[in-house]
Amino acid sequence: MPDTAKIHLSRYRLEKARDMLAAAERDIREKDYASANNRAYCCIFHAMRAVLALDGEDYKSILP
Repeated sequence: MPDTAKIHLSRYRLEKARDMLAAAERDIREKDYASANNRAYCCIFHAMRAVLALDGEDYKSILP
C-alpha cells in the first residue's frame, strides 16, 4: 500500500490532469485544435505521473 504522501501527490497530479482535460475541451469548442492537442497531451502526461507517483517514480519530461 502506498504511503500517504504518495497518495496525496498522486491526487494532486490527477487534479492537474483533470484541469488540462477541461482546458482541452474548452479549446475544442473554440475550434483551437492546436491548443486542444497540447492540453490533451498535458492531461495524459499528468495522469501518467499520478499513476507513477504511487510507485515512487517521477519524470519531469519524456525527453532523455
